[in-house]
Amino acid sequence: NGVTSLKLPDSIESIGTQAFFRTLDLDEFTLPPNLKKMGTNVFNYSRIKKLTIIDTTSLGVTQFAQSSISELIVPESVKKINGAWFSSCSNLKTIMFSEGLTKIDGTAFQGCTALETVYLPNSVESIGKNAFKGCTKLKNFVVPNNDISFGETVFADDAALTLFGESGSATEMYANANNIPFEVCNVVDNIRWMSKDGTLLIDGKGDIADYSVGGAPWNDVLKNIDSVIIGEGITKIGENAFYGISESAQLSLPSTLEYAAANAFGN
Repeated sequence: NGVTSLKLPDSIESIGTQAFFRTLDLDEFTLPPNLKKMGTNVFNYSRIKKLTIIDTTSLGVTQFAQSSISELIVPESVKKINGAWFSSCSNLKTIMFSEGLTKIDGTAFQGCTALETVYLPNSVESIGKNAFKGCTKLKNFVVPNNDISFGETVFADDAALTLFGESGSATEMYANANNIPFEVCNVVDNIRWMSKDGTLLIDGKGDIADYSVGGAPWNDVLKNIDSVIIGEGITKIGENAFYGISESAQLSLPSTLEYAAANAFGN
């Protein structure tokens, strides 16, 4: 305790059982890239707030269960998230997935009660049983892969959840079969967007283009929007992209954002 940031050497290949169990002061941690083996409960009950992981395929389960992580970064190298790795992380609010992830095992994020919005990358092919069960605040779950496979009871029964995807997709069929509201994603170039209950959700990779005043594809809904959530992967917000939005609207911007035009949010 007393150490707030720690970088392990890239040469580290193994971390033993409970090595960082109940670590109280470590705020930020990145798993070393050559890690091949972890014992059990390595980070359980730790107070790490920001975590960057590597591919978990050979690294066991429940490694960060009931820890204090609030921000999770999943790089392109990660293909799979093992079961119960982040179960009951009640402070986890932000997950930054990257293209390359193909599988989320069952119970991976079960009981993450602070999660509200999840954008999956197009590369995800399957979500296991109970993967997001108990995520009672989960409202928006965006699934771009039309052929994704869902396990049983992926989501909490009492979540005020809406699934977003393309018309006729496996996501729409799953939503209908489980009485979950479904909304169609709108796709413009590299950007997906959707609106629900006063919230505008935008996801994709790269730039939001420049537009003429009133020319953005979501312009017709802006007058009813009081919250904009822009997903990780967006790097630029172009001219007049949100022209006319209320000055009181709340904005959630991604860490990947590099530039926003001066009049992007003009009136």
